[in-house]
Amino acid sequence: FFIFTILFTVFLVGCSKKSPPIEHTPENRLIYFTAIDGDHAIEINMEAGEQTLMVAMDNGELWLKMTKGEKVYLDTDASFSADYEVQLDESGVYTLTLTGQKASGSVNY
Repeated sequence: FFIFTILFTVFLVGCSKKSPPIEHTPENRLIYFTAIDGDHAIEINMEAGEQTLMVAMDNGELWLKMTKGEKVYLDTDASFSADYEVQLDESGVYTLTLTGQKASGSVNY
């Protein structure tokens, strides 16, 4: 019975599917993140002009940085739920870097 219990536990742990720390759905323009630590760069398509990043934090600390090439468009502490306005020069692919410390929440862009 003891061996069966150990094997069954190992089986359950091995079969449990952990969700990734970041889920990006470009068609919904939404990024979910769960307990992230460190830097996570995501490429997103954005239109030129004034754009809004809507951050909803569940917990932890988050820093957002948006760049295109060497130019930095946003570099801010985003540890609280808020909307962040950013003025973009041109349409195209931008890099949004989420730097977290046990951060969970979402970004809608």
